[in-house]
Amino acid sequence: ILNAGSLVGRTLPNILATVFGPLNLLIVACSVSSVLLYIWFLVTGNGGMLVFEAIYGVTRAYVSCLPAATASLSKNPNETGLRLGMMFFSTSFFWLVSSPIQGALIGIEGSFWPVCVFSGSTVILGVFFMLLSRFLVRKENHTWKV
Repeated sequence: ILNAGSLVGRTLPNILATVFGPLNLLIVACSVSSVLLYIWFLVTGNGGMLVFEAIYGVTRAYVSCLPAATASLSKNPNETGLRLGMMFFSTSFFWLVSSPIQGALIGIEGSFWPVCVFSGSTVILGVFFMLLSRFLVRKENHTWKV
């Protein structure tokens, strides 16, 4: 269900990114995703989890918009590969350590609410840095489409 929703969440935002800008779309998708992560522990039952997974799958635009947003920040097309490499290198550490941290949080409390707070807070921190990037690029380029 998550992957089926993610099919929509990975294709439709790329079409919308040509109109609104990939970084703007990434900020919206991650903001909605963080709200969903905060309320994830409130989901009960199999039906509720299926609905949550479908909605969360649609917000997974960050999977496809993150490289596009990173590439859009390059002034020179020759810098794109370097920027993508730096982005994937720096984010790889967070992807690597997040699962063990989440497992430890589940082990401490025996419930998912600490994982929801940790995950939602981490995504909100990322949104803050994306907003900062957007502000700096917007200031330099004088356009809202970033």
